[in-house]
Amino acid sequence: MSLVLSSGEICPRCRKPLMQGVVEAHPSRRDLALHNFQCADCGPVRTRLTPKTDLRAGDVSDFDQTATT
Repeated sequence: MSLVLSSGEICPRCRKPLMQGVVEAHPSRRDLALHNFQCADCGPVRTRLTPKTDLRAGDVSDFDQTATT
């Protein structure tokens, strides 16, 4: 079974949807992550730098609260 994560973005080269590839830790900043996106036809095309969220600290703002009750 494979899991395909669609990012909602399009490839700048061929205009097809991008999939999320690998999420890596930033090499020098512990609070940031590198999200690599790839196209099925073109290969790796984009990297986005995003802040990490610590769910253990109670940050559940990204989740639907109605689904857990």
